[in-house]
Amino acid sequence: IGADAVLPRAPKTLHLLQSTLVFQVYVPASSQGFRANMTCTTMEGNKRSVFISSLLKVPLLSNNQRKSLPLTIQTNVWTNLVVDMQDLISHFFTERYSHL
Repeated sequence: IGADAVLPRAPKTLHLLQSTLVFQVYVPASSQGFRANMTCTTMEGNKRSVFISSLLKVPLLSNNQRKSLPLTIQTNVWTNLVVDMQDLISHFFTERYSHL
């Protein structure tokens, strides 16, 4: 069983008032894991992405536009995944952002 969620649907953007995102997820052991792609826009209009996945064992891709990070997550239980977007983005990218 697989499920995808896009918040909000393109071409709209989600302007966060707070920098913290909380995902409440249930990942069945029979699934292909959990993954999330979070994208932000710089003041110049360039996109920067952070990809997290329970399928990765080591960082897969790292360049000036995209970072990928492994994620350890329990299966068969509900889990709150908390992401501090401001801290995460500022850790990997140096540009200023118009919105998260």
